Amino acid sequence: MNFKDIRIAVIGLGYVGLPLAVEFAKKYTVFGFDINQKRIDDLRKGIGGFFSDFSLSIFVNYVKKGTLLLLYLAFVSVSMYVFSLSQTLTIGMISLFFLNFGLISTLTIGRSLLGSEVPDRLRGRFGGLFNLTNVLSVLGALFAGILAENYSVATATQVCCVIMMILVIIIFACFPSLRSFE
Repeated sequence: MNFKDIRIAVIGLGYVGLPLAVEFAKKYTVFGFDINQKRIDDLRKGIGGFFSDFSLSIFVNYVKKGTLLLLYLAFVSVSMYVFSLSQTLTIGMISLFFLNFGLISTLTIGRSLLGSEVPDRLRGRFGGLFNLTNVLSVLGALFAGILAENYSVATATQVCCVIMMILVIIIFACFPSLRSFE
């Protein structure tokens, strides 16, 4: 069997299907199917905006996933900081939208790294470390709760955002390969 002649069909061009189709299309002929005609029309026209999953999958192809993960962590931190300073419902809702977008993107990219970049023999260990961050987030929430109780919620959020940004900067400083956008 000649693998160059393989044709792949991806059914459903949503958050999972579209990035999957983009990755398969690098080596194989891919046909995408979706029941949402508006979605198909938008993809054909290239419409979807910066925050669409299609543009995100293209962006992932040009930026290393580790770098992208750190950039989204910084994005989440800035969004949380803006939320803590918001004085109006409109600004609060907009910053929450960006915060949730950043969190979902961070989780998606982390899982993608686990599936595509980690060798099979190390996947369990890496998955364990990745899931350890869930435990550490509980400790971070405990720390934030203590700060909020003694000061204010806004102060606690701002301190946690600054700590997260410092960690992102330290990681960028310690790993020079993450600073290149090739």
